[in-house]
This record gives sequence, structure tokens and C-alpha cells, in this order.
Amino acid sequence: MHIEMISRKRRAELLGQALDILIEQPQGLAASSVLERISTSGALSEVELSAHQSRPVRRFEEDLWLSTIALAKAGWLQNDRECWRLTDEGKKAYQGSAGAEDFLAKAAARSSKGWISVNFPQAYSFMTRSFDRLSIESKLVRRIGVRELLSRAFGLTPSWEDVLPMQAPQRFVVPEIKLDNTADLLNHLRSTGVTFAQGGHAIYLAPTDIGIGERESVKDVARNLSRWVDLIMIRTFSHQTCVELGREATVSVINGLT
Repeated sequence: MHIEMISRKRRAELLGQALDILIEQPQGLAASSVLERISTSGALSEVELSAHQSRPVRRFEEDLWLSTIALAKAGWLQNDRECWRLTDEGKKAYQGSAGAEDFLAKAAARSSKGWISVNFPQAYSFMTRSFDRLSIESKLVRRIGVRELLSRAFGLTPSWEDVLPMQAPQRFVVPEIKLDNTADLLNHLRSTGVTFAQGGHAIYLAPTDIGIGERESVKDVARNLSRWVDLIMIRTFSHQTCVELGREATVSVINGLT
């Protein structure tokens, strides 16, 4: 069942709760800590505490995140995952406002993206997710090449099992000859006429490129990447994110951190 986003007034009320917490923490506070305090305040409805219909967050978390966009664009709030912090300018603007809703309206007037996020939150959320997908795919196109991607899309390239037969490993007996480095070993293998595969292309996607679990759901990221790559390595502090990525992806996933 599709559930409409909450009203602008209610989003401002949630933002007000977050601002009251941040004012008491001049050095800032982790986003997870702010959200946890609000979730245990007893001021949220069952709907707001329920899971989002398409993203791995709770409803109020999505609505609150959208409310912080205008403040961040205005330079009044640092809203990184690691730390949410009101800037000095933001504190002055909040103290000079009639309330959280007035504060949010003033922030929205300072940038086009902020205005859209406040007045058309659903459209902004959709555009953000679409941009993330395009960003991922454009990086892949530039790195791998249009020809290679089209070949993969139409099944014109051999499967990875044919190129790199992991299920049928080859054994090479290297005689007692002097091999100073890897290049010498490869040259020797080539001289014997054996076939083997080597090389590959790594594509680095920074946390800000995707916003996995925030702007883009883990499921969507897994399915998008699986269309273009043969292997995914993820470095994240969230083990649950790693597990979900491995479950949703159709290619192998390597846990590179947790």
C-alpha cells in the first residue's frame, strides 16, 4: 500500500525536535544518535515508526532527512551521516525565527534545491534516487566503455566461467628456473602455450556517490551494480548493509571491512 508523505507542518515539527537536540550539542552529534533520541521520545506515531515502503529506513527518518536538505543548502546545517551540526549562522537564523516551520521556510528561500525539497519532497526524493542511478551508470560507462557494456547487454561476450574457469582450476608445474618477479612467471607461462586470464578493471564509488541505505536503498544499488560488474567489494561499518547487499546482488559480494 502506498503511503503519502507527512505534511510540511509535521516535517517541521520533527525538524524542531532534531534542532533542539543539536543546540545542546554544539560539537554536533551522529545522525544515528539524533534519530534514536527522536524515535524513543514517544512523540512519533506508529506510521512514522514503520519501515519505509521502498528504502531500508523508517518513515520519519526519510521525512526528517528531506527536511535537512534546505538547511544544508543554506549553510545552516552540516548533515553528514557521521555528524549533524548546526553552524553558527544556522543557530543565529533559528534563534531569529518564529519556530521550526518558519526556519525551514527561510532556508528553502535560499536555494532552488532547498525550495524543491521543502515544497515538493516526493519529487526531490525521486530525482535524487534517479540521479544516483545515472551517476553510477555514467561512471561505469566511462570506465568500461560503451562497446563493452552493449556487448554484455546483448550477450555477445562469453560468461565469466568461460573466461576465468574458477570451477576447473589449472595447475602449472614451474621447473627450477630463476624467476625474479611476477613478469618473469607470466612470460614463462606464455612461452609454454598455456591459456590463462589476468587483469580486470576496478571502479571506486565513494559513499557520497551513492548514499547507500540513505538516498538509495541497498536493494537498488545491488541490482544496478549487478547489471554492470562481475564482482562487488564493499567497505562499510554496517554489517547488515553488507549482508543485504550480498543477498540482493546477483554477482559475488566481498565483505571488505566488517
